[in-house]
Amino acid sequence: MQLSNAYPGLQLATVLDDPKLTPQDKADAVARRAGFVQKMGDQLGETLALRLDLSDGSPDIAKLGLAQLGATDEEQRMVLATFRAYQRAWALAGC
Repeated sequence: MQLSNAYPGLQLATVLDDPKLTPQDKADAVARRAGFVQKMGDQLGETLALRLDLSDGSPDIAKLGLAQLGATDEEQRMVLATFRAYQRAWALAGC
């Protein structure tokens, strides 16, 4: 569950709880999705994703480079949901 909480939006609990998936399939899916978050962070470089406007329709979303991740549309939505969750947590922390 800690892994799912570290990457909100990636729906990792759904993957890990899926009885139809083998342990290797689960590990592969988790690594793939978490890897997209890391890759996006690397792509952003000095840009602080937590300061971008990630609301629907915002031009800042293009700065994330979601299309360059090699992710499906659904995986891109999950990565965006994860960064939005990070922003909410950051705002609640008063940063």
